[in-house]
Amino acid sequence: MHAFLIQQGLLEALEEESKLHRTMAEKDRTALLEKAHSAIVFSLDDKVLRQVSKEKTTAGLWKKLESLYMKKSLVNYLK
Repeated sequence: MHAFLIQQGLLEALEEESKLHRTMAEKDRTALLEKAHSAIVFSLDDKVLRQVSKEKTTAGLWKKLESLYMKKSLVNYLK
C-alpha cells in the first residue's frame, strides 16, 4: 500500500495535517487527502474495512492499519 501511495503521488497525505497546512493550499490539500483516503479504502478487504471504518482522516486510517498489522507477532502473520 505504501508503494502504491508513492506511485500515485499521495504519500504526503500520511503526514500530519498540520504539516500539510503549511505547505499546501486548502483545495490541493483536501484533494490529496480525499484521494489517498479513497485509495486506501478501495484496497481493503471487507473484514479489514470493518475494523477501520470509524477512521475519517487519512493519517488516522493509516495509523489504525499500522496498529493492527505492523506488529511483529505470530497472530498477525497468521491473518
